[in-house]
Amino acid sequence: MKTTIQDNYLLVSQENLSFDDFVKKFTTDYDHFRANNIVLDLNLSQNLTIKDLTRFEKIATQHHKIKKSFVIVYEDLNFNDLPESLVTVPTLQEAKDLIEMEEIERDLGF
Repeated sequence: MKTTIQDNYLLVSQENLSFDDFVKKFTTDYDHFRANNIVLDLNLSQNLTIKDLTRFEKIATQHHKIKKSFVIVYEDLNFNDLPESLVTVPTLQEAKDLIEMEEIERDLGF
């Protein structure tokens, strides 16, 4: 797992781990990341299902409660089939744009 600090978020990439190992490592290390907006880049993974992505649902819900963004980047799914608690976009640029919009909303008190 690789983490990279960007302007207003922490980018977390799978790198050389299997998806199961990545989920376990991310879940274990989440407390170290929780102060940041988080973008999970899963585009290196192949054939992920909605069930795979819902493994992040609990953390995503917690993260939104503390007024931080949690965005999953994965291009090979029908995003309408995902639960609302999982914000998923197909590209890193869209994730960055979404975080900027969410930060503006939070600054305005929405």
